[in-house]
Amino acid sequence: MDERFAGPTVQQATQESHLMAAADPSNQSDATSIGTPLDYSESVYRFYLELADCGPATRRLIEEFLPPYHAMRLVALDYGFEFEMPIQCAPDLVRLLLSRNIAIYQLVRLAKAKADWRWQPA
Repeated sequence: MDERFAGPTVQQATQESHLMAAADPSNQSDATSIGTPLDYSESVYRFYLELADCGPATRRLIEEFLPPYHAMRLVALDYGFEFEMPIQCAPDLVRLLLSRNIAIYQLVRLAKAKADWRWQPA
């Protein structure tokens, strides 16, 4: 066999096999199971919020939005904050910040936290 033809034939077969694998419905992600927009529970998640304004007034606004226990655990970073809240609170926090003309660069849900949203000290 002439080796000049082995490369393209193998490459073409590999490419076809990748295309067939991508077209197989069992390899497609189920878009309906990604994310948690219907999570109305009080499950708490850790979030990273990146803002244009991370000053004291913005920090107070976020602290007032969060319950006292979670407000005390707010972590200030160079370009934003980390904190915990239920995912159902994310749209409300975004609306609040935008109503005060605070630019949001990203709000990233991180890991699920082992916290109670309505925790009250004894």
